[in-house]
Amino acid sequence: MMSEGDKPKVRVFEGPGNGQEVKYLSLWAPMLKPIRFLRLTPTEWHAHPGLRLEVFGFTEGCTSAALTEPQGRLDVVQKQTTLMRRCLAAASTWATEKWRQLQREEEEKSLQALAAKSQVEQQLQDALNQIKKLRKENQDMEHQITEQEQKLVDADTEKLRLTVEREKTEVQVKALEDKLTNSSENVHEATGKVRELEDKTEEMQSTVQDLQQQLSVLTEERDLARDSEEELWELLNEKEDQLMDTNQGYVNLTDQLNEMREELEEKIDKQAQLMEELGERNQLLMDETMKLREELAKYRQAPAVAHVDVPNLLSSIAATGKAVQGLPSDGTEESTA
Repeated sequence: MMSEGDKPKVRVFEGPGNGQEVKYLSLWAPMLKPIRFLRLTPTEWHAHPGLRLEVFGFTEGCTSAALTEPQGRLDVVQKQTTLMRRCLAAASTWATEKWRQLQREEEEKSLQALAAKSQVEQQLQDALNQIKKLRKENQDMEHQITEQEQKLVDADTEKLRLTVEREKTEVQVKALEDKLTNSSENVHEATGKVRELEDKTEEMQSTVQDLQQQLSVLTEERDLARDSEEELWELLNEKEDQLMDTNQGYVNLTDQLNEMREELEEKIDKQAQLMEELGERNQLLMDETMKLREELAKYRQAPAVAHVDVPNLLSSIAATGKAVQGLPSDGTEESTA
């Protein structure tokens, strides 16, 4: 972020395309004030956010002419950076070649050590053969010396010569025996290492056997677990079947209950309708009774006006009252005379 006047201005810079590329960007312009503060925020990245940054600045009193000098140009910095990268690449190439050369030297030393080992073994075999030969020669010489001592007792010069040769032979034999002893020690050490390796091999075999036994135990447990799982699955299927039957029975009972409820509602509706009809009929009978009572009152007040059969009228009123009071509950009606 750089300031132009009092208003901050945000610029978006395009970064390099990969991890080895170097991108140069200039923040200076002739008409802008020098930048005092710089804040960078990565907006896009590859794989994970990261930032590698180098900032080159100048003093407060520096002019634009100083920026155009060869020492302050970005292309010079870019050339120096390119030269530095080439130097690093050359150093890396030299280090790689040096490492390869050291590796080749190590391989040559290993080959030389193997050749020396085979040569020592060959020398040891030759020394053993020579010892056997010398021992045989020694035995032959002793036999010859014995024969010469028995035959030529007076040949002291020859005896001394043979004695000197014998001592030389013994010295050689002793030297060869020392070499044989050293070689035997080396052989013993190698034999001890072989035995250690054989012991380790036996331990590994016993470990493998233990692991195989554990694997067989785990296999048996897995089979048992599978059998238990199958039994549980069958039991679960049976329970699900029972649950389905129970649900079906519940559905049937619900349907029957709904049918009974509908029938009961129909009966209740019929009963209510019957009650309404009875109420209407009762009201009609009450109205007729009131009219008959009024007519009776009129007839009682004026008996001389017209001839009325009073007993029959009273009996009809009484029958009407009984019919009103004694209506049956099932909706049937009694006939009135």
